[in-house]
Amino acid sequence: MFFNFDTNIIYNKFNSKKLLVLGIILLSVGINCLISKRSLGIVFFSWGIAIATLYMTTLLFSELIELKRYADKEIINKCRMITYLMFIISILLIIFPIYFNMVMSVFLGIWLLYIEFRIFLSDRYIYSQKFSIWNITKILVGIILIFSPLFFVRFLVNILSCIAIIFGLFFINKSLKKNKKIY
Repeated sequence: MFFNFDTNIIYNKFNSKKLLVLGIILLSVGINCLISKRSLGIVFFSWGIAIATLYMTTLLFSELIELKRYADKEIINKCRMITYLMFIISILLIIFPIYFNMVMSVFLGIWLLYIEFRIFLSDRYIYSQKFSIWNITKILVGIILIFSPLFFVRFLVNILSCIAIIFGLFFINKSLKKNKKIY
């Protein structure tokens, strides 16, 4: 029931100009982020994540106001700290998008290596069932994240740029089809 969505509501003749503009914007941003060797794509990606975390901050703030009525102080303080953390993350992503992504990638790599080496050292036998190829893959990803911190972010930006290009072409195609007159 949730996935029954009628696309003809969006793709009508009145919205075709809006879809054309949206398609051109998505296409130009996707191509620019995909082709640009500089860090423009990472900045756009970081700003998008910052907007999402700001929205999450507003939702958490409204939840915090609701919790003040009936919840314990522990729950209120935990929600308050998460709200402050999300706000700080979003501000840092807006102000320092590249450096924040680099620091987060290094910390993620160190965390992955710490977890995997802890699992490795907890086993008495190297070839036990707890330590497998998946664990070795996570160790390699952790090493890549430490020595090439923007690798993961660039990978995500390339995927999202391709998705933006696909949606841009789709919107342009749909808007141009709706503007054709059938006689």
